[in-house]
Amino acid sequence: MLFDGMNKAAPYSTCECCAKPSALCGLADFSRGGADHLAGCKVDPYFGTSIYYHRCEQCGFIHAPAFDEWTPNDFSEHIYTRLTNGKILTTPSRGQMPTHG
Repeated sequence: MLFDGMNKAAPYSTCECCAKPSALCGLADFSRGGADHLAGCKVDPYFGTSIYYHRCEQCGFIHAPAFDEWTPNDFSEHIYTRLTNGKILTTPSRGQMPTHG
């Protein structure tokens, strides 16, 4: 399953840019998104899956290894918003974001 194993993270990974060590630097719930940012508070319900971020000690690149195996279709289906009938929608499991104009 796509989300299996995402709630686990090694303390270090390898940087995808320079191949140097990347230390665990933070995490966020998978549900954190643009609606939360625009509102300045948590809007969407928590998904319950943590996304861990690693920061390269050499070049500063930040990445989330949980997404390394995702396909473009996985991103399209589970993350990116889309415009439908003039309204900006999040993925179906996350509800609707307000439009700003």
